[in-house]
Amino acid sequence: MTLGKYARFNLPFLGLFLLASGLYSLNLHYFPVKTMWLQNAAGATGILAVLVIGFLIIFRNNVYFKRMLDRCRHSLSRQKKLTRT
Repeated sequence: MTLGKYARFNLPFLGLFLLASGLYSLNLHYFPVKTMWLQNAAGATGILAVLVIGFLIIFRNNVYFKRMLDRCRHSLSRQKKLTRT
């Protein structure tokens, strides 16, 4: 794998990481809460939601990502069938 391919493959991950870091910093700065655990829980939940949405948007057309989603769906449907019996 060349350096260019490596950079193109990892660039979306770096962008999502920087986005999450920025959102967490903004959360700490602009939304102070008296209890630190509540602030961390709210911030982590919001950042997780943004990251999941960003990940889905960036990789929605990726073949490997589609295969992974199909495996997850298949696994979940198989577990539902096992719990019904």
